[in-house]
Amino acid sequence: MKYHAPYRYLVANLVVLLTGFCFGAKTADAKPVQADGRAWEFYVAPYLWGIALDGDISHKPYSVEVDESFSDLWSDLDAGFMGAFEARRDRFSILLDGFYIDLTDDGAFKNLPLPFPVDLDVDNETYTALLTATYRVLQSSAGFVDVLAGYRYWSLETKLRVNTPIADLQVSEDDSWHDAQFGVRGHLDLTPRLYIEGMALTGARSDRTVDLAAFVGYEMNDCTAIMLGYRHVKIDYSTSEYEFDAALRGPAIGFSYRF
Repeated sequence: MKYHAPYRYLVANLVVLLTGFCFGAKTADAKPVQADGRAWEFYVAPYLWGIALDGDISHKPYSVEVDESFSDLWSDLDAGFMGAFEARRDRFSILLDGFYIDLTDDGAFKNLPLPFPVDLDVDNETYTALLTATYRVLQSSAGFVDVLAGYRYWSLETKLRVNTPIADLQVSEDDSWHDAQFGVRGHLDLTPRLYIEGMALTGARSDRTVDLAAFVGYEMNDCTAIMLGYRHVKIDYSTSEYEFDAALRGPAIGFSYRF
Protein backbone atom coordinates (compact mmCIF):
# COMPACT_ATOMS: atom_id res chain seq x y z
CA MET A 1 0.00 0.00 0.00
CA LYS A 2 1.24 3.49 -0.76
CA TYR A 3 0.39 6.87 0.75
CA HIS A 4 0.64 10.12 -1.27
CA ALA A 5 0.12 13.80 -0.35
CA PRO A 6 -1.66 16.47 -2.39
CA TYR A 7 0.22 19.56 -3.60
CA ARG A 8 -1.92 21.97 -1.56
CA TYR A 9 -0.63 20.45 1.68
CA LEU A 10 2.97 20.71 0.49
CA VAL A 11 2.45 24.45 0.04
CA ALA A 12 0.77 24.77 3.45
CA ASN A 13 3.54 22.87 5.18
CA LEU A 14 6.18 24.97 3.42
CA VAL A 15 4.59 28.06 4.95
CA VAL A 16 4.73 26.41 8.37
CA LEU A 17 8.28 25.28 7.68
CA LEU A 18 9.59 28.81 7.28
CA THR A 19 9.36 29.40 11.01
CA GLY A 20 11.94 26.70 11.72
CA PHE A 21 13.24 23.21 12.37
CA CYS A 22 16.22 23.62 14.74
CA PHE A 23 15.51 24.20 18.41
CA GLY A 24 19.20 24.17 19.40
CA ALA A 25 20.91 26.77 17.22
CA LYS A 26 23.49 28.95 18.97
CA THR A 27 22.81 32.70 18.85
CA ALA A 28 25.39 34.88 20.54
CA ASP A 29 23.88 38.35 20.84
CA ALA A 30 20.10 37.91 21.20
CA LYS A 31 18.66 39.41 24.40
CA PRO A 32 16.87 36.71 26.40
CA VAL A 33 14.15 37.30 29.00
CA GLN A 34 15.34 37.68 32.58
CA ALA A 35 13.83 35.49 35.33
CA ASP A 36 15.03 35.33 38.94
CA GLY A 37 18.39 36.85 38.01
CA ARG A 38 19.09 34.29 35.29
CA ALA A 39 18.59 34.46 31.53
CA TRP A 40 15.80 32.53 29.81
CA GLU A 41 16.20 31.54 26.15
CA PHE A 42 13.24 30.42 24.00
CA TYR A 43 13.30 28.59 20.66
CA VAL A 44 10.27 28.21 18.36
CA ALA A 45 10.59 25.73 15.51
CA PRO A 46 7.80 24.49 13.24
CA TYR A 47 9.39 22.44 10.44
CA LEU A 48 8.71 20.46 7.29
CA TRP A 49 9.36 16.73 7.47
CA GLY A 50 9.23 14.83 4.18
CA ILE A 51 7.88 11.62 5.67
CA ALA A 52 8.02 8.18 4.11
CA LEU A 53 6.16 5.35 5.87
CA ASP A 54 6.90 1.63 5.74
CA GLY A 55 5.93 -1.37 7.87
CA ASP A 56 2.82 -3.35 8.85
CA ILE A 57 -0.55 -2.18 10.20
CA SER A 58 -2.88 -4.93 11.44
CA HIS A 59 -6.49 -5.12 12.60
CA LYS A 60 -7.00 -8.77 13.33
CA PRO A 61 -7.75 -10.67 11.18
CA TYR A 62 -6.71 -8.08 8.58
CA SER A 63 -3.11 -7.09 7.90
CA VAL A 64 -1.97 -4.35 5.54
CA GLU A 65 1.58 -3.78 4.37
CA VAL A 66 2.83 -0.20 4.00
CA ASP A 67 5.76 0.59 1.72
CA GLU A 68 6.16 4.08 0.32
CA SER A 69 8.87 6.51 -0.63
CA PHE A 70 9.10 10.23 0.03
CA SER A 71 7.86 10.99 -3.50
CA ASP A 72 4.86 8.64 -3.04
CA LEU A 73 3.77 10.39 0.15
CA TRP A 74 3.14 13.78 -1.40
CA SER A 75 -0.10 12.77 -3.12
CA ASP A 76 -1.96 11.29 -0.14
CA LEU A 77 -1.23 13.43 2.93
CA ASP A 78 -4.63 14.79 3.99
CA ALA A 79 -3.20 16.97 6.78
CA GLY A 80 0.03 17.40 8.69
CA PHE A 81 1.78 19.62 11.23
CA MET A 82 5.17 19.36 12.92
CA GLY A 83 6.79 21.70 15.44
CA ALA A 84 9.07 22.11 18.44
CA PHE A 85 9.51 24.56 21.32
CA GLU A 86 12.26 24.83 23.93
CA ALA A 87 12.71 27.03 27.01
CA ARG A 88 16.22 27.08 28.47
CA ARG A 89 17.84 28.62 31.52
CA ASP A 90 21.49 27.90 32.27
CA ARG A 91 22.07 24.12 31.93
CA PHE A 92 18.40 23.10 32.28
CA SER A 93 15.65 23.23 29.65
CA ILE A 94 12.17 21.96 28.80
CA LEU A 95 11.65 20.61 25.28
CA LEU A 96 8.28 20.07 23.56
CA ASP A 97 8.13 18.36 20.16
CA GLY A 98 5.18 16.91 18.28
CA PHE A 99 3.56 16.10 14.98
CA TYR A 100 0.15 15.20 13.55
CA ILE A 101 -0.24 13.27 10.28
CA ASP A 102 -3.41 12.11 8.49
CA LEU A 103 -2.76 9.74 5.57
CA THR A 104 -5.29 8.12 3.22
CA ASP A 105 -4.68 5.76 0.28
CA ASP A 106 -5.81 2.69 -1.61
CA GLY A 107 -4.13 -0.47 -0.39
CA ALA A 108 -3.94 -4.23 -0.58
CA PHE A 109 -4.23 -6.97 2.00
CA LYS A 110 -1.04 -8.72 3.06
CA ASN A 111 -0.94 -12.48 2.29
CA LEU A 112 -4.69 -12.66 1.68
CA PRO A 113 -5.45 -13.86 -1.88
CA LEU A 114 -9.10 -13.39 -2.85
CA PRO A 115 -11.04 -14.78 -5.87
CA PHE A 116 -12.67 -11.42 -6.60
CA PRO A 117 -11.47 -7.81 -6.84
CA VAL A 118 -11.28 -5.80 -3.62
CA ASP A 119 -10.92 -2.06 -3.16
CA LEU A 120 -9.23 -1.19 0.12
CA ASP A 121 -9.02 2.35 1.48
CA VAL A 122 -6.79 2.94 4.49
CA ASP A 123 -6.97 6.08 6.63
CA ASN A 124 -4.27 6.40 9.29
CA GLU A 125 -3.97 9.25 11.78
CA THR A 126 -0.85 9.52 13.93
CA TYR A 127 -0.37 12.10 16.67
CA THR A 128 2.48 12.34 19.14
CA ALA A 129 3.65 14.93 21.67
CA LEU A 130 7.03 14.69 23.39
CA LEU A 131 7.79 16.55 26.65
CA THR A 132 11.28 16.16 28.10
CA ALA A 133 13.54 17.81 30.62
CA THR A 134 17.13 18.26 29.43
CA TYR A 135 20.34 18.86 31.35
CA ARG A 136 23.63 20.04 29.79
CA VAL A 137 26.26 17.63 31.07
CA LEU A 138 29.09 18.93 28.84
CA GLN A 139 29.66 22.39 27.42
CA SER A 140 32.62 24.11 25.75
CA SER A 141 33.32 26.78 23.16
CA ALA A 142 32.99 24.08 20.45
CA GLY A 143 29.60 22.63 21.45
CA PHE A 144 27.57 20.79 24.08
CA VAL A 145 26.00 17.47 25.13
CA ASP A 146 22.54 17.23 26.76
CA VAL A 147 20.82 14.28 28.39
CA LEU A 148 17.01 14.05 28.06
CA ALA A 149 14.28 12.32 30.08
CA GLY A 150 10.52 12.67 29.80
CA TYR A 151 7.30 11.28 28.34
CA ARG A 152 5.78 10.93 24.90
CA TYR A 153 2.05 10.65 24.20
CA TRP A 154 1.02 8.53 21.22
CA SER A 155 -2.36 8.39 19.50
CA LEU A 156 -2.99 6.09 16.53
CA GLU A 157 -6.21 5.57 14.59
CA THR A 158 -6.61 3.37 11.52
CA LYS A 159 -9.72 2.84 9.41
CA LEU A 160 -9.97 0.09 6.78
CA ARG A 161 -12.80 0.44 4.25
CA VAL A 162 -13.23 -2.67 2.10
CA ASN A 163 -15.41 -2.62 -1.04
CA THR A 164 -16.17 -5.99 -2.67
CA PRO A 165 -18.76 -7.20 -5.21
CA ILE A 166 -20.54 -8.99 -2.34
CA ALA A 167 -20.57 -6.41 0.47
CA ASP A 168 -18.83 -3.40 1.94
CA LEU A 169 -17.02 -3.52 5.26
CA GLN A 170 -15.43 -0.92 7.52
CA VAL A 171 -13.06 -1.70 10.38
CA SER A 172 -11.79 0.98 12.74
CA GLU A 173 -9.28 0.78 15.58
CA ASP A 174 -7.67 3.46 17.71
CA ASP A 175 -5.31 3.39 20.65
CA SER A 176 -3.27 5.78 22.75
CA TRP A 177 -0.53 5.35 25.32
CA HIS A 178 2.22 7.13 27.24
CA ASP A 179 5.83 6.13 26.77
CA ALA A 180 8.78 7.14 28.96
CA GLN A 181 11.63 8.59 26.89
CA PHE A 182 15.37 8.74 27.49
CA GLY A 183 18.04 10.10 25.20
CA VAL A 184 20.94 12.37 24.36
CA ARG A 185 21.45 15.45 22.18
CA GLY A 186 24.73 16.89 20.91
CA HIS A 187 25.89 20.05 19.12
CA LEU A 188 29.26 20.72 17.47
CA ASP A 189 30.42 23.98 15.84
CA LEU A 190 32.31 23.46 12.57
CA THR A 191 32.86 27.18 11.88
CA PRO A 192 31.63 30.34 13.66
CA ARG A 193 28.28 29.93 11.81
CA LEU A 194 28.13 26.32 10.56
CA TYR A 195 27.35 23.46 12.95
CA ILE A 196 25.98 19.94 13.22
CA GLU A 197 23.48 18.66 15.76
CA GLY A 198 21.87 15.30 16.54
CA MET A 199 19.39 13.69 18.91
CA ALA A 200 18.62 10.07 19.84
CA LEU A 201 15.66 8.92 21.98
CA THR A 202 14.29 5.53 22.93
CA GLY A 203 11.01 4.53 24.56
CA ALA A 204 10.23 2.15 27.41
CA ARG A 205 6.63 0.96 27.02
CA SER A 206 6.45 0.22 23.30
CA ASP A 207 8.10 -2.99 22.16
CA ARG A 208 10.66 -0.83 20.39
CA THR A 209 10.38 2.91 19.80
CA VAL A 210 13.39 4.85 18.52
CA ASP A 211 13.60 8.51 17.47
CA LEU A 212 16.79 9.61 15.65
CA ALA A 213 17.56 13.00 14.11
CA ALA A 214 20.68 14.56 12.62
CA PHE A 215 21.08 17.83 10.77
CA VAL A 216 23.41 20.59 9.62
CA GLY A 217 22.68 24.20 10.54
CA TYR A 218 23.82 27.62 9.40
CA GLU A 219 23.33 30.76 11.54
CA MET A 220 21.87 33.47 9.32
CA ASN A 221 21.95 36.12 12.06
CA ASP A 222 21.80 36.40 15.85
CA CYS A 223 18.26 34.98 16.08
CA THR A 224 17.74 32.53 13.21
CA ALA A 225 19.48 29.48 11.76
CA ILE A 226 18.54 27.50 8.66
CA MET A 227 18.53 23.70 9.00
CA LEU A 228 18.73 20.62 6.79
CA GLY A 229 18.66 17.09 8.16
CA TYR A 230 17.02 13.68 8.48
CA ARG A 231 14.66 12.11 11.05
CA HIS A 232 13.72 8.48 11.64
CA VAL A 233 10.97 7.41 14.08
CA LYS A 234 10.39 3.67 14.54
CA ILE A 235 7.18 2.53 16.29
CA ASP A 236 6.49 -1.08 17.30
CA TYR A 237 3.27 -1.21 19.33
CA SER A 238 0.68 -3.98 19.62
CA THR A 239 -2.39 -5.07 21.57
CA SER A 240 -4.49 -8.22 21.34
CA GLU A 241 -6.39 -6.82 18.33
CA TYR A 242 -4.16 -4.10 16.89
CA GLU A 243 -0.55 -3.82 15.72
CA PHE A 244 1.41 -0.87 14.36
CA ASP A 245 4.94 -1.84 13.37
CA ALA A 246 6.24 0.86 11.05
CA ALA A 247 8.81 3.62 10.60
CA LEU A 248 8.29 7.29 9.78
CA ARG A 249 11.42 8.65 8.12
CA GLY A 250 12.65 11.29 5.73
CA PRO A 251 14.46 14.62 5.21
CA ALA A 252 13.60 17.71 7.24
CA ILE A 253 14.23 21.36 6.48
CA GLY A 254 13.52 24.64 8.25
CA PHE A 255 15.03 27.29 10.49
CA SER A 256 14.86 28.19 14.18
CA TYR A 257 13.99 31.46 15.84
CA ARG A 258 15.35 32.46 19.23
CA PHE A 259 13.97 35.16 21.50
